[in-house]
Amino acid sequence: MRRPLTPFRIKPENWHIMARKKGKGGIIFLVIIVVAALAVAAWYLLMPKEPSGIEVTTQEVSRRTIVQTVSVTGKIEPEQEVKISPETSGEIVYLGVDEGDTVSKNQLLIRIRPDLVQSQLEQGKAASDAAKARINSAASDFAQAKQSYDRMLKLFNSEVISAEELDQAKNRMEQAESSLAVSREEFRRQEASLEQMKYTAQRTEIYAPAAGIVTALNVDVGETVVGTAQMAGTVMMRIADLGVINAVVAVDENDVVLISMGDTADVKIDALQDTTFRGIVHKIGNTAITSGLGTQSEVVNFQVEIRMLESHPQLRPGMSCSAEIRTETRNDVIAVPLQSVTLKRPSAMGKQLMSPEDEKDEAEKEEKAEAEVKTIVFKVIENTAVATDVETGISDRGFIEIRGGLQDDDVIVTGSFRAITRELTDGAIVRIDSGKTKGARPPFPNR
Repeated sequence: MRRPLTPFRIKPENWHIMARKKGKGGIIFLVIIVVAALAVAAWYLLMPKEPSGIEVTTQEVSRRTIVQTVSVTGKIEPEQEVKISPETSGEIVYLGVDEGDTVSKNQLLIRIRPDLVQSQLEQGKAASDAAKARINSAASDFAQAKQSYDRMLKLFNSEVISAEELDQAKNRMEQAESSLAVSREEFRRQEASLEQMKYTAQRTEIYAPAAGIVTALNVDVGETVVGTAQMAGTVMMRIADLGVINAVVAVDENDVVLISMGDTADVKIDALQDTTFRGIVHKIGNTAITSGLGTQSEVVNFQVEIRMLESHPQLRPGMSCSAEIRTETRNDVIAVPLQSVTLKRPSAMGKQLMSPEDEKDEAEKEEKAEAEVKTIVFKVIENTAVATDVETGISDRGFIEIRGGLQDDDVIVTGSFRAITRELTDGAIVRIDSGKTKGARPPFPNR
């Protein structure tokens, strides 16, 4: 049988042994804690400390070539495009070209059935003959009235008839003369109308007015067209000279003032991405093209034509394109990255320590200058940011020209954007991020 469990008990004579063991373990634990605390403190004191201040990236000021450009979009259009409309109405009985065909000058394009024109021509001849017959009749009436007047004049001189009878004979003669003049004018009008009909009859055959390519064909054999003699007329086709091509682009009103005649441009066609075409500005529109008038999205553009200096067999009128127009170039000028330049009010640049006597004068100056916004760049001098007023010039995609305020080899702050626009003030302590500064590259390549 199992013996009943009894609680563990330490005999009184062993109590002093256990107490010695417990006291020795506590001392060892305390020593370990002290040693660990000393090690942490030593590591903290001996490790290199990061300098205090706002973390920034920097770059030395350098000289570059700045090319100012204007980016625009538009479409490809031929320099010369002719709309072909008939002068004669009728049915098309012959069509000698198709869309995309190359035609030469005076090549026969279309022949229209001349039935209607022939009918009009016959009517014109009949009207002319009738007007000529009326002239003969009026001439005969005038001759008879003149003879009657001559006889009445002799009788009046012989005092056979009265003056009243003579006046009546004279009036009949004058009326006959007027009728003859009207008949002659009517004949001339009918003759002119007949000549026009003859000319129209000759225009039933339409020839190419210039060499080019048929870029649009709107009719087919058997269709009836309306001539320009009656109304606006039917536009049957378009012939364009693709030897001279323009990129017609829309330029914003703020950018068009930068563009001048003769500015060069690089044109890219959306359908031909691998090819860049050279061009030159040869026409700047003076009439504004407004879209979204009266709304918040109202846009005012001006049409600019860029003459393409190169051609391509796959170019087609109406293709979409984009262009970079070089409006100005400055060589070997001091330039800084665009993000380094910011606009700030004087109150946002920070204050330097000054005597109490000068604070009142400084406050008055600040009130006057508060509305003024300055263009500044932060220079770095001995880990201190110095707000420097600069005068800027033209810019490209990544850099802006500095005309005054900086010198070669000045070190400026290039980032971060938050530090430049919000955190930095004049005299602020900065911490240069050497890892980002060394070998830092500009956001856009030098052009």
